[in-house]
Amino acid sequence: MSMRVLSKATPVTRAYIRYATTESATQKAGQAVSNATSAVQSQGLTKALCSLYKTVTSPLPAKIQAPLNKAVGILQPILYYSEVVYHLGKQVVVRQNFTLPGKADFLAAETQLFKVLEYVKIKDVKSLKDIPLDKWKSGALKTFELSSIFVIGEMIGRGNVIASNFLAMTVRQATHAGSWYTDDREQLDHELQQWLDNVPEQVTEVIPVGDSCPVPVKGIRAIIGPHAGFSYSGANAAYGYKCIDTQNIKRVFLLGPSHHAYLKTCALSQCTEYSTPLGNIRVDQELVQELQAKGEWRLMSTRVDQDEHSLEMHLPYIYKVFERRIEQISLVPIMVGSLAFETEQKYGKLLAPYLADPENLFIISSDFCHWGSRFGYTYYQSSEDNQPCDLSARDGRPNGVPIWESIQRLDSEGMDVITQLDHASFRQYLDDTSNTICGNHPISVLLAAVNHLYPKDAQSRDGPRLRFVKYDQSSKVCSAKDSSVSYASAYLWLPC
Repeated sequence: MSMRVLSKATPVTRAYIRYATTESATQKAGQAVSNATSAVQSQGLTKALCSLYKTVTSPLPAKIQAPLNKAVGILQPILYYSEVVYHLGKQVVVRQNFTLPGKADFLAAETQLFKVLEYVKIKDVKSLKDIPLDKWKSGALKTFELSSIFVIGEMIGRGNVIASNFLAMTVRQATHAGSWYTDDREQLDHELQQWLDNVPEQVTEVIPVGDSCPVPVKGIRAIIGPHAGFSYSGANAAYGYKCIDTQNIKRVFLLGPSHHAYLKTCALSQCTEYSTPLGNIRVDQELVQELQAKGEWRLMSTRVDQDEHSLEMHLPYIYKVFERRIEQISLVPIMVGSLAFETEQKYGKLLAPYLADPENLFIISSDFCHWGSRFGYTYYQSSEDNQPCDLSARDGRPNGVPIWESIQRLDSEGMDVITQLDHASFRQYLDDTSNTICGNHPISVLLAAVNHLYPKDAQSRDGPRLRFVKYDQSSKVCSAKDSSVSYASAYLWLPC
């Protein structure tokens, strides 16, 4: 669109969009957008004005999101976009007043953009189109990380294009680093390497008992691993990660349960990268969009994404085992909600073609039994011949087998059912025992995907196999007043 046509927008050039953490700034921003929308409608300039770019990397407050949505619906994108880069963290906001386009505004915008270039220490460029995307990433991330910044994009008026992929980029911060695991890069790398080194070259399978296999396991398509703090489950998780043959993997699907946000479906991440103290992992945005087009998905807000630990606790291990090829892999994070059996089947069917692809790896995040009154689960079976019961704190130490042994038997039964690769049987086990396996829905989606590829009645000895290679408990519970969480690691192998 020519400058002559866009100059018609001059009467409504002063639409300020200020996004800050304060209530007053939010109100002003919402009112500014509302005023601009009204002016556009009254002058019939819908096709002549730039839209307010609707891809926001973190949810805006409702008071600004609503008028933004209205504006986006009215002002269709043509050539000029208002881009928002928002990184959660320190509440530092750099605000600039930008105008809807008039000739003078294009020149002012270019001046502002060159100030940005100076700010991010990118020099010796005469035109914005000369700046490669990697320069935007490397320069801007160093300076703008943990800040909220408004940047106007594509407002040069001479066809120069800012790397819009950068402007829309948001990094999921490692919010549990420093508490659930160390945020010191060298220490974390040392801990992960030590746990991986401690895994024997020949791993004994614990469910079913007795067999052994060399690691890594050629041809595995998935692992199951815990997501507790590394001091509790880091050594256990190493067994699953040591099974991974990383050579041909290009994409990692990470499925974890939602501990804080209630979902009846599955949700995808809107972030472009996931951060770890070791480095960042790129999210496969094209694949995320592909999934969105195929089924019913929700999108995680940045806050929901960063609050959830079941995904984050696997990221350091993912980075570590792929560190030599980290630029060649991408991540597809999926938060799995409290799904009905039929919904698990639906997502399993949807993900089955990706599981069948040998260039994809699925990582299923799950702890096993959460036992104790603080978890609301005190299942106890004194012997295999007796009926189970629920203990109370006043029961103290029961007369039968130790409580931890009852928990282990309960978990072993569940793991045995999972190795049978029968989605319906696992659901029946959960209905019968109510075992508090927090990742039971991600596990069920995996089983449903396997059953879609290999129907249970058609599975043979040479068919898919799932084996557990490590099982631990956070503590050996002897008294009904105590509590524990169980951890288990497994691998899934599929025929080539």
